[in-house]
Amino acid sequence: MTVMFVILAAYRLSDGIVGPLLSLTEGTRQMARGNLEIRVKVKSHDEVGVLAESFNRMANDLSLRQLRLLKTLQALRRSRQEIIRERNFKHTVVENIETGIMTFNGECQVTTLNGPASQILGIKQPQDPQPWQEMLIGWPEFHPGLSAAFSISDQKNWGDYITLERDSRQLTYRLSLFPLSFRRQAGWLLTVEDLTERVNMRDQMSRMDRLASLGRMSAGIAHEIRNPLTGVSLLLDELHDRLLGQEQDQLLIRKALGEIERLEGLVGELLHFSAVSTPQLVLGELTTVIDDSLFLVRKQCERQSIEIDCHFEANLPALLLDADRLKQVFLNLFSNAIDAMPAGGALKVQTSRVGKGVQVAISDNGCGIEAEKLGLIFEPFYTSKGREGTGLGLSISHNIVSEHGGTIRAESTPAQGTRIFLTLPFEGSDTPG
Repeated sequence: MTVMFVILAAYRLSDGIVGPLLSLTEGTRQMARGNLEIRVKVKSHDEVGVLAESFNRMANDLSLRQLRLLKTLQALRRSRQEIIRERNFKHTVVENIETGIMTFNGECQVTTLNGPASQILGIKQPQDPQPWQEMLIGWPEFHPGLSAAFSISDQKNWGDYITLERDSRQLTYRLSLFPLSFRRQAGWLLTVEDLTERVNMRDQMSRMDRLASLGRMSAGIAHEIRNPLTGVSLLLDELHDRLLGQEQDQLLIRKALGEIERLEGLVGELLHFSAVSTPQLVLGELTTVIDDSLFLVRKQCERQSIEIDCHFEANLPALLLDADRLKQVFLNLFSNAIDAMPAGGALKVQTSRVGKGVQVAISDNGCGIEAEKLGLIFEPFYTSKGREGTGLGLSISHNIVSEHGGTIRAESTPAQGTRIFLTLPFEGSDTPG
């Protein structure tokens, strides 16, 4: 019985110690596999029971921490998605606005620029910060203003309109510089806006307003002058017939009649200039209109030893045009070129496809036009021919080309010649309705 009692006591003692330890061991294995819900059931209050309770508390803490970590991870994921959405939104906005944007660090080095800035200025995104003078080396007109803005110790907003010339075109830009502070680091943001089209449109509208006012005034003056001129001309004719045998007096009257005819011609041009008309647009070949116009001036070119050189691009599409009115334009341009070459020269006419239209380039090697006068040649009543010119030919030509939805511009170098570029749109392009 003593032996049996010892064996039973040893068994109970072993079961009370080894069993809980085996449960702790298995719980540890389950926890290692990621099961944080495991708990050890130990009823003893000895050291093994205390160890089991500590294990259970640790499992509870780990489970709570896992829940907090999962919530934190979900919050981070939501924050990351919001940050990505905000970044994509800002990237989309910055890359798709028409304004160019450049950023500078505290050392005035270019750090970033958006797509419009790269397109407007023709520069690429720098891999590393670059000095702004090197990045904008092709735009020396920007340097004085930016240098002054960067040199101001007290950072303030700065802006300026800058007009410059590139490829014989006058361009207008607006630059605005703003101070930035990011992560306690100083910097600047520069915006670049290309206002060329806006300025040209404003000038065009202003010119149209002036022409409309001038046209109304010209029509009124022309009508008031035409009737008295007719009466004066008839009276002078009658006086001329009465002064038979008085050659000297008749010569003076014939000169007066000549001046009246010239004045009547000016009145006729004024009426034509002020007339509001809509071109009769039909499909036609532009080269045919040019050939017909050249035929009318070919004899005059031969008399002045002017060589006509034509280069017409093949397979040009038909255009919507008013042949009679465009013939008037080409006759004006050819006559001006001929007048610029009194001692002979070369009249070149070239057609080519340009974008959505056909361009006609008319060039001469005559006396040319000074730069300060070049911008005035399409203005009414401006002429370099003195008493021989009315100053309405090119202005009327400009109006006719505009009515066709086209453009006309001039380039000239004194003593070398002038080139006129006339562009008309294809059918379906921006033609008048």
